[in-house]
Amino acid sequence: MSLKIGILGGTFDPPHIGHLWIVQQVLEVYKLDYIWFMPCYTGSGYAKYIKTSCADRARMCTDTVVDFRDPRIQTIGLEIEKKIKYTYQTVKYLKGYFGKTPRIVYLEGKEVCYKNAKFSLIIGSDWDIESFKNCEEVKTFFKIIRVNRPGSPGLDPVKLPISFCLSSSLVRERVSNGLSIRGLVTPTVEQYIKRKKLYVRN
Repeated sequence: MSLKIGILGGTFDPPHIGHLWIVQQVLEVYKLDYIWFMPCYTGSGYAKYIKTSCADRARMCTDTVVDFRDPRIQTIGLEIEKKIKYTYQTVKYLKGYFGKTPRIVYLEGKEVCYKNAKFSLIIGSDWDIESFKNCEEVKTFFKIIRVNRPGSPGLDPVKLPISFCLSSSLVRERVSNGLSIRGLVTPTVEQYIKRKKLYVRN
């Protein structure tokens, strides 16, 4: 049986509790085996929105996943490591790496084979997949899972039972204004932001 893997991409600047609630519910609704947080490369189309380095965002994603303690949720630094700018380039890499050749990894002491894995792309209801470069290649490879973002328009999103009006920009704004972000991000991420003085006004 092929593994079913969901990919949640984005800037994750920073990752927050809302991201975790989204992936937890998508795992339950779609019966996926794994979901990967995949922070985007600084040179991607989201560059103008990114406030911190690739290393900082990858580290915060990893810390978020470790704090949550669900082995089905992982951080994969593919787009950062390969300096990928567009989703169709991610498709080409996944096809080449997880195609006909079995790839065996060990999770929780068990062998997991990624041969012919089936991938889903988790996007917000306000994302326009048609605007993606080489969008047909993206739509052919991925099953598209649209999740509702409160207050945002969209096409037929999945209305998850629990939704949050929470965004990375709100977290950054609170840090910038000297307000607490406890409960909005995981404890390790909160400490990392404080230690590195991320999002603090100059």
